[in-house]
Amino acid sequence: MVPDMSKVVKTLQDCGEQRIMARIVYRKPCEDWATERLVEPYNFSVTDSNNLIVFTWQYDPRLDGESWRNFRVDRIVECRSSGNVFTPRIAVTLSTGEYKHFIFDADVDRVAAKSPPSPQEIYYKHLDASLCDLNLTDSEEQTARALQSPLKPQQWQAIHARLYANMLYEFSADGKITQDEIDNLTTMRIWLKTLGWCP
Repeated sequence: MVPDMSKVVKTLQDCGEQRIMARIVYRKPCEDWATERLVEPYNFSVTDSNNLIVFTWQYDPRLDGESWRNFRVDRIVECRSSGNVFTPRIAVTLSTGEYKHFIFDADVDRVAAKSPPSPQEIYYKHLDASLCDLNLTDSEEQTARALQSPLKPQQWQAIHARLYANMLYEFSADGKITQDEIDNLTTMRIWLKTLGWCP
């Protein structure tokens, strides 16, 4: 079923305006199933490829550490109001018609950011955003290499390991790994190796 993006956008806008968490069903690339998440929606941004992104705080399932998440709207197969009210952590601009340019270090806009992101955080965020569709463009690779240069090898290698471990954990959470997931893991390893090292 092809999601109705206009309906998804409208629901996200309504939830943001009313400060109500949205319940989204999200399908990742190359996956035949979707997972449900409870999120606080905050703002829209647009990538260089004209993909619409919604910036959220993922309330459920609970995540270890950082809970800010970007979701591509065209991969949200269902979106509805949860009825759960939330207190905004940053400004909610979903209903203002403002679409920002998508940047990998979007955390600098949030209130919780007391100081500028570290070089490691910037590198991690860039790779996480660039590899979410398992396609590293030439431009993304050049930026990654520039962001990697001030880091020590053990620092960027740890980031590569974290990205790979996150994907492996997500794929194995249901107790089995499909062939598509194995292919995705292989692709991730190829891109990480291209950038100097893979687990």
